[in-house]
Amino acid sequence: MRAAMLRSLPGLSMCLALTACGQHGAAPSEQSGAPPAIAYEAHLAAGVRVPAGATLRNPHEGDAAVAKNGASLFTAMNCDGCHGTDGSGWVGPSLADRRWRYGGADGEIFSSIYYGRPKGMPAFGGTLGTEAVWSLVTYIRSLPLPDDVPTESWVGEARAPGTGASGEGKVNSGQEQRQAHREHSASPDPYLWLEDVHGAKPLEWVKAQNARSAGILKADPSYHKDYEAILKVMDATDRIPYGDLEHQYVFNFWQDVEHPKGIWRRTTIADYAHSAPSWDILLDLDQLAKDEHENWVWKGAECTPALKRCLLHLSRGGGDAVVVRELDLAARAFVKDGFQLAEAKSAVTYLDEDTVL
Repeated sequence: MRAAMLRSLPGLSMCLALTACGQHGAAPSEQSGAPPAIAYEAHLAAGVRVPAGATLRNPHEGDAAVAKNGASLFTAMNCDGCHGTDGSGWVGPSLADRRWRYGGADGEIFSSIYYGRPKGMPAFGGTLGTEAVWSLVTYIRSLPLPDDVPTESWVGEARAPGTGASGEGKVNSGQEQRQAHREHSASPDPYLWLEDVHGAKPLEWVKAQNARSAGILKADPSYHKDYEAILKVMDATDRIPYGDLEHQYVFNFWQDVEHPKGIWRRTTIADYAHSAPSWDILLDLDQLAKDEHENWVWKGAECTPALKRCLLHLSRGGGDAVVVRELDLAARAFVKDGFQLAEAKSAVTYLDEDTVL
């Protein structure tokens, strides 16, 4: 009897998309429209103490042309990858609902972009420079208020949308706040359609996002030259194969022009020292994908201490979730009725040949 003790690990993901920009501005002075140096504690103030940057005046306030440039920059820097295509929120918070954890004045938004904030917001000041950050601020301030706006406050008492960081303006009572929260929770999720990950509409949306990103990349004059140079390196046969040492063997997963999906192979330590090792192919992923009509992507392997069997981690199309299947190394075949896990975000390893954790 072979025992399986499985512990599934929940997926944890974070979207943090950065794109390099050619302009690298030095830390600006106060006279150039950037905030003066402020204490770190004040910089992290969440609607309680107002940072010094909150008093800054936006030199482009209400300028439609600057807002348009800011919109282009919002896309080019992949801000929409976290905050949504219209700033209404995605992985990151909405920038259009007038709810600001670190304050919604122009100077406060500037500080959030320039210096970054905890838990996912990087600092873009050194990459973009002052003028570009102000363009983003102008664009963000031009975003229309969405139809569906939650009224929960970030900290302290609830505040109505549009009130300042320190809570000036109408303050909802606790009862009003709870009622508003119930009404908002009961409203339809505008992004629920994305849960259908194999549906036509979500796939078309992903396709459009990929096309937009590819367009930005390919517009770079160095793209094609760099692409060919990298491809040449990746397809070169004179690369040093990276090895994983297991007992007397060196295991290696190899990809080249003849094996684009890759082969999993091993050789002895002594043979690995030669200029042209004699590799023993354990799995041809290209052949497996062809035989099973699956877009398999290699995600690694876990083997028994005696190296008789291994749990292979295979992903469909490179996704986070993997299928786990047991391979008999001597037979070069999957074990009939062996250990296997359906597609999931999980971690598994051998305790012994008859037990997995």
